[in-house]
Amino acid sequence: MKIRCKLTSFAFFALSTISTSLAAEVDSISAVRLAADQYIPLDGTLSHPAWQSAPAFTGFVEKEPSRGATSAYATEVRVLFDHQAVYIGVVAKDPAPNLLRARNVRHDGVDDDQDFITIYLDPIGKRQSAQFFRINALGSTTDGMHTASDDSEDNAP
Repeated sequence: MKIRCKLTSFAFFALSTISTSLAAEVDSISAVRLAADQYIPLDGTLSHPAWQSAPAFTGFVEKEPSRGATSAYATEVRVLFDHQAVYIGVVAKDPAPNLLRARNVRHDGVDDDQDFITIYLDPIGKRQSAQFFRINALGSTTDGMHTASDDSEDNAP
């Protein structure tokens, strides 16, 4: 799955079923600039050759239930960008995909009773707040602002 947003400076981490996040010592993930004439189709796959040029980041650890433990779920993230957008490709593997919890819900309806990926974008880099984009296994989405001080989310923005 891919999330497209119009930012060029960012730091992010992903969350999945058990809530995984970037290892504490990692500050960022490398992104690859697309050639001026390259077009990335937003088709839900990472089959375009440009995705293979971006380094795969796999250093995720659990946030819950065991903070800092190696994640039981293999997750791979690749990032591309051009003059207009950042393209984030995520492959989130689950050993039991038949047990995924997902519902088709209205925008901003993806919640903790579903399995999802969340991307947090912190263009300022202060780790105090971030824009977030969430997508569940069926493609339903939620977005908003996350505040680190109280670990709250606001879907209104």
